[in-house]
Amino acid sequence: MILKYCTRTVISEEKDECVSVDELKAHALIVHDMYDQQLLAVIKAAITSIETDTNVSLRQITVQENYIAQAGDVAFLGSGNVQVDYVTVLGTNEQLVKGKHFTVHKNKITFLETVQEVVIQYIAGYKYNNVPPDIRYAVLMRSAALFQTRSDLTSENLKLAARCSDNLVSKYRQLRR
Repeated sequence: MILKYCTRTVISEEKDECVSVDELKAHALIVHDMYDQQLLAVIKAAITSIETDTNVSLRQITVQENYIAQAGDVAFLGSGNVQVDYVTVLGTNEQLVKGKHFTVHKNKITFLETVQEVVIQYIAGYKYNNVPPDIRYAVLMRSAALFQTRSDLTSENLKLAARCSDNLVSKYRQLRR
């Protein structure tokens, strides 16, 4: 059975963006500071768009999730690029052993034994300075396209740019809950 978490707590979240306003200005050939606030807004929008498309956070976060787990149950940990810190039984702090009690593949954790309520702590996403280059370029492309269009009406060239950025991030897509 696919599990849904009972509770989810974000313990920490990185604040820096993987692309700076200066990088976007160089990419879009903008030489003045007049649009810096708008450029920052389109960078954030492009990052959110790519995070939604891939189910991978472009900011590193540390998360705790609680599940009620039985043998064979599967949980999809959010935000992709997951590194599990620990899995414990709630209330006892008994640590479960990877390979004996559960397995992890990408963002999917499968419970091998019935353990009742568990706490999973994991780090997900990328550190801002460790985002893969093709994702960073996709952020630049989407940011520039958002800045140039400023509406839903667009030219064929901008539609091609959007499809190109989709292709750049497609291999990073993670399973969803």
